Amino acid sequence: MANPLLRLAEAYVPTWCKKKQVEVLFRITADALESPMPETSRLGYKGLLQSYAAFTSDEVLRLKEGEGFDAAKQRLYDEAYALGQKLRRLLRVGDSDAYRLVALLYKNIEIEIQGSIPGELTVPRCFFSDTYIPEVCEFMSALDNGIIGGICNGGELVFNERITEGSCCCKAVFTA
Repeated sequence: MANPLLRLAEAYVPTWCKKKQVEVLFRITADALESPMPETSRLGYKGLLQSYAAFTSDEVLRLKEGEGFDAAKQRLYDEAYALGQKLRRLLRVGDSDAYRLVALLYKNIEIEIQGSIPGELTVPRCFFSDTYIPEVCEFMSALDNGIIGGICNGGELVFNERITEGSCCCKAVFTA
């Protein structure tokens, strides 16, 4: 039987809930980058998404100029993995519903994802692809790898193609 919470969320996610999701991502990303989070309380959902895209892009590029790039990427992965595990527990998501949760979470941040977990994943549309350059996108994939790995109780996400590198879509493989 399909998870009733996921069924409900797949039908409708209120904007305030999507905004809360972006706020959580913003917080864990700022922590991983050891950067103060900008003031965002007055922003709506779309404004918050745009602010997150600009913040992550600016901060990753700033970090790339200095030291600690790899350590920050590992912190981002670790924070995201813990978040994925927490979501799995709170929403009582089993292995059979892992893909559904991932697809829903990504839809909430304006990323369309298709495929299966484990297996091949395709992202034909990504909100962040207009803002991110390849280096930022590659760094931020630690977030994707961590969240999906946490939801699935382990595994690894490896991208083969990215929109930010000129492909028409992102292609990745998640192995459990």
